[in-house]
Amino acid sequence: MMLNYERNLAIIKKRFPHVFEDNSVKKGTVQDEFNLTEQLERDQEWLAAVQGSVGSLKSVFVYGFGQGLGLSDLVELYPDRIFFVYEPDEQTFINAMNHIDLTFLLEHPNVYAISVGNKQLDKLFSIMSTHIQDEMAFVASRYYLEQQIEVLQSTKNKYLDYKKIFESNQNVRNLFRHDWIRNSLFQIPTMLKIPSLNQLIGKLKGTTAIIVSSGPSLEKDIHWLEKLKNHAIIISAGSSIQALVKHGIQPHLAVVMDGGEINAQIFSSDEAKRAPLLFASTAYYGVSDSKEDGLIYGVLNNDDVTSYFMDVRKEEKILHPNPTVAGTAIQTAAWLGCSRIIMMGQDLSFPGEQFYSDGINHGDQSYIDQLIKQAEHTVINVNGDYNRTTAGFLQMKNRIENIIALLPKIEFINSTRNGAQIEGSSWKSVEVAYEIVKKEKVCNNLIADLIVQVKESAVKTDKIDMVKEKLIRTKNEILRLVTEIDQTLKLVKKVRELSRTKPAKCQKNLEVIERNWANIVNKDWFNPLYETLLPVEISRFDRELPSIITEKNIIHKSDSIAEYLGDLLQQILGEVSFLTKVLNESIERIENVQLKGKINV
Repeated sequence: MMLNYERNLAIIKKRFPHVFEDNSVKKGTVQDEFNLTEQLERDQEWLAAVQGSVGSLKSVFVYGFGQGLGLSDLVELYPDRIFFVYEPDEQTFINAMNHIDLTFLLEHPNVYAISVGNKQLDKLFSIMSTHIQDEMAFVASRYYLEQQIEVLQSTKNKYLDYKKIFESNQNVRNLFRHDWIRNSLFQIPTMLKIPSLNQLIGKLKGTTAIIVSSGPSLEKDIHWLEKLKNHAIIISAGSSIQALVKHGIQPHLAVVMDGGEINAQIFSSDEAKRAPLLFASTAYYGVSDSKEDGLIYGVLNNDDVTSYFMDVRKEEKILHPNPTVAGTAIQTAAWLGCSRIIMMGQDLSFPGEQFYSDGINHGDQSYIDQLIKQAEHTVINVNGDYNRTTAGFLQMKNRIENIIALLPKIEFINSTRNGAQIEGSSWKSVEVAYEIVKKEKVCNNLIADLIVQVKESAVKTDKIDMVKEKLIRTKNEILRLVTEIDQTLKLVKKVRELSRTKPAKCQKNLEVIERNWANIVNKDWFNPLYETLLPVEISRFDRELPSIITEKNIIHKSDSIAEYLGDLLQQILGEVSFLTKVLNESIERIENVQLKGKINV
């Protein structure tokens, strides 16, 4: 039994590392009793039912790995299909690993991805969304088909919802890809000399936070913040700092998440710069550049650029990306230890046909008017009536509600007078909210003082040197990459013709191309930089890759390689100039940090 387990685990570790790392599979604790839930002989009745679902579809999602017997039959029956397999029960999978030699299945190129356990379903959805563009077939093993048939349709619906958000996020990343890279790289020198949000976790335990957003309802209640600031932590989310400044209110903390240059205008006044600032690692670097002190940062868990160069561990990336800066502000308050969060100005709709509160002046008014005019959706507001809204606002609402659901120990109060109802929060007017918190006491400089306390331990000279060396090494390797890609492109351009005239030589060239491509993508900086910089182009290639791998016809395989890999290699080359430029500037910024440190000493 142990030999089976070791063989199977070695392949899982290599081909499906997420299965190895993220659950108890690597521990291999087997139950004494092993029940075979699949037929040893081919299950013709089940296969006939599956055939109706699969039809001509090239990609198949299989709910239930079991002992792998049914999946083996599917792989044999459909040698030209790609399989994505999910086993919800970890123990079932572990038992199978111990009692059965699964190496044939685990090594099979048509078994493209496997995930095990509830925590890994989203991981599988991510792989599927990345690699599959066309419709997928959804099938279940006989056990789940008979015992829990409803779970298959539920899983399919979850995947379709996930894919919509995935594609939306991909489009956003593609739109702001250069900004994202530039912001992450230019923020690194600043982050190396200031505290992170991680160093302030739980420091304000038991306090109340008020998250101030810039919706129109804020206008009616903003004067209450002057009274509330002595009893609760005021956190301004994004552009709401403008409204607070206009009314002479300084928040305890401002939060910026957006990566657009417009944020420099939002935080341009001396009053706006005065408040302590938390910036997300991909936020516009010009905002943090303009402040000398009172800075903290948080690394977004999808910011692979910062994570790579600063060697940030997975558990240290404590901010989840979301479509609204209010979501980032809520997470910040939660990590600080706040036990109650009050939301103001979080309308998520257009009460009174307004978009912003008074004092928010960075928007294009003609664009805003058009957006309100074209709003096609409605949402129930806190008064039980309906406000007009947009699909974007509904997505923001959903994401905020998801965050609230993950924080059951925190009391959420929605004091946005005419805004949308927010599930997981209770509606209370700001007058009532004041009565709740008026006995609590909060110092005006509470967060500013905390930042000062931890700032001295933030600067680590050895880490600054390490990051600088990694930036320099990466820049030099990218420059050398040009030669590797040029050589590979020459081979790629030849294979189409060779496949028709000299197939044996073509096959050898394809093998060289495969090795060269593996050498390119296996560089430790490739995924962090290029998957951020070329999300659409890499996704296009990834979606074709399963078909390229399983294609037996050398002419078709060569045509696909020439079209898809050739195009991607050209795209990679086209970004070398941009990457080396921003890497150079990031290196110069770190050198300035080092120089200032020497002068201060």
